[in-house]
Amino acid sequence: MVIRVNVRGKITGGSGGAGGGGNGDTGPTGPSGLSAYEIAVFSGFSGSVEEWLDSLRGAEGVTGPQGPTGPEGVTGPQGLIGDTGPQGLKGDTGDVGPTGATGERGLEGASGSQGVQGEIGPIGPVGPTGVSGPAGPTGPTGAQGLLGPTGATGVAGQNSTVAGPTGAVGPTGPQGDIGKFTYVSDTAPLDPTEGDSWFNSSNARIYVFYDGFWIEAVTSTNTSTQ
Repeated sequence: MVIRVNVRGKITGGSGGAGGGGNGDTGPTGPSGLSAYEIAVFSGFSGSVEEWLDSLRGAEGVTGPQGPTGPEGVTGPQGLIGDTGPQGLKGDTGDVGPTGATGERGLEGASGSQGVQGEIGPIGPVGPTGVSGPAGPTGPTGAQGLLGPTGATGVAGQNSTVAGPTGAVGPTGPQGDIGKFTYVSDTAPLDPTEGDSWFNSSNARIYVFYDGFWIEAVTSTNTSTQ
């Protein structure tokens, strides 16, 4: 007897044995047959349906050659920009790199503007001013007469943290003899001594060296230079 099984594993029927009789009428539909899994169990298989299906799979075949690369697809639209992620932790400071080669020296910059002249230091006590010598005749900046000798300095008082009142101006000393200037130049002399006179030929002014400074003479406001 031949048993027919459909693709779902159901027995659909069979054929009778060999004989001389003709085909009889088709009988009524019989009950559903056993599935392939049920037949396997009936034949001695022990396991679940999944295990039986796995047993039907053969060994994995050899990987076939890679097919040709397909045509490149159309580029899709650009997606929306995602939210900015949180800032990561600060990494460790890397090692200091080697010192680079010294670059070429740049061009020398333009000279800067002259700075503001600093304040004049304090001037020591000045003795009484002598009588000014007679002014020379008016002309191309004539030389001015010599300043008379500086009067004697008064006795210094005791040191105090509180400044005392300014003393009265002493009497004007007698006019000194007119003589020659110790120095005549357009720059301050370098090694003067106390009482030296200097005629500044650049501005026609007269200075007397006193207490380490050149004191301008015959002016309403004394200025000094070193």
